[in-house]
Amino acid sequence: AAEFVSSLFGFARMDMSLIVRGGVQLAEVPAGNAAGKKVGEVELPEGARVSALLRGEEAVVPRDGTTIEGADMLAVLVADESALERTYKALGL
Repeated sequence: AAEFVSSLFGFARMDMSLIVRGGVQLAEVPAGNAAGKKVGEVELPEGARVSALLRGEEAVVPRDGTTIEGADMLAVLVADESALERTYKALGL
């Protein structure tokens, strides 16, 4: 998540405690089996949502119709560790 945030805001490093609040975390997750799908087609578990795509040096705030590329990293907001584990499983990781 630090790489994602630094690309958005131009910081070399960022204290991730600014992102984690009340158990909610921002996690960088590989595209996995979501590659080639539109964001709106990806079935993530309850408590998880794609908030951005990290595509090369660019951060993209996706719409439901944005296609996920194989090399994309997904910035996923998760409610807790359990949601993160279920997200990895849903993406075949």
